[in-house]
Amino acid sequence: MRKVPLIPVFFLAFLSFLPLGLSAAPASSGGGAWGLLFNAKNVLALDGFEDGYQAGAGVKYWVLPAIAARALVGVNHNAAKDPGPTKTTIGLGLAGEWHPKSGAVSPYLGALAGFRSLAQTGQDTSADFYFGALFGAEAKLIGAVSLFAEYDLVASFDADGFTLRLGLDDTGAGDALLGIIVYF
Repeated sequence: MRKVPLIPVFFLAFLSFLPLGLSAAPASSGGGAWGLLFNAKNVLALDGFEDGYQAGAGVKYWVLPAIAARALVGVNHNAAKDPGPTKTTIGLGLAGEWHPKSGAVSPYLGALAGFRSLAQTGQDTSADFYFGALFGAEAKLIGAVSLFAEYDLVASFDADGFTLRLGLDDTGAGDALLGIIVYF
């Protein structure tokens, strides 16, 4: 079976929705607005994409003028450079955001919960459930296109027990995200 690199697929998906976003009304934190999200994870790790990719795509919906909900599918794949394990994580997360101030740049706080499945060479597939908090900012770019940056603080449960990550992980980067939202 031929492998399809996901980063170009996410990029092409983003480009296909860009004209729709540019022709839509300007993004606002008003109730009822929908957006498509595309993100990259572990962006602070200098070598984060050297051996694979960490990306996601999802939808965002403004429930109220200061409250947004979103669902995001994430894929992390890291291939071993030398003989070693290849790791692939696929997950689905749900989050809520509270934007205390709207404007060209809107900081936010929120909560998240989700499920991840981890497949690693030579080991059984495992799964975990996670929940936590997030904080970040969304900045309007042009028309209905916005950029966002956020950081997650996560607790997870899996077969090995409970894990709490309230800071940097072993890459020194934690779960920093950068992404783009196209509203329609």
